[in-house]
Amino acid sequence: FFHAAALSDYTVTAVRVAGEPLERSGKIPGDLRDIHLVLEPAAKLLPRLRGWFPNAWIVGWKFEMEGSREDAMSAAEAPLAGNRTDATILNGCAYGPGFGFLERQNPLVHFPDKRELAQFLASRAAVAGKPHESGFPGRQLCE
Repeated sequence: FFHAAALSDYTVTAVRVAGEPLERSGKIPGDLRDIHLVLEPAAKLLPRLRGWFPNAWIVGWKFEMEGSREDAMSAAEAPLAGNRTDATILNGCAYGPGFGFLERQNPLVHFPDKRELAQFLASRAAVAGKPHESGFPGRQLCE
């Protein structure tokens, strides 16, 4: 299962112009001044995927801007708890150049660029649905 779209952390619940609600739907006109957006946290999709796809190989993504590499790795470990995901990809300023791939009880694997990360993910996804004797210790799609 691949879900390639990153969802926003917040959703717009109201638009106000000069303190008054904007009563229009669709595009906000470009000539308005003093626009205020009211945001609320968006529903998180990643924690729901395991319930919808119990046997899927689920890989989350953590983009961390602030902190150290160790802080970023701690943030990447959180989705692995409770069997919500099988692995997490990590990048951003806190991680540094390239991408990290972190699985439960395995050391971090570093990829210097998108191409190498994509090749690795494609090869892992190709064997994720094969029986366990294929050497891949992850989940099987069919039991």
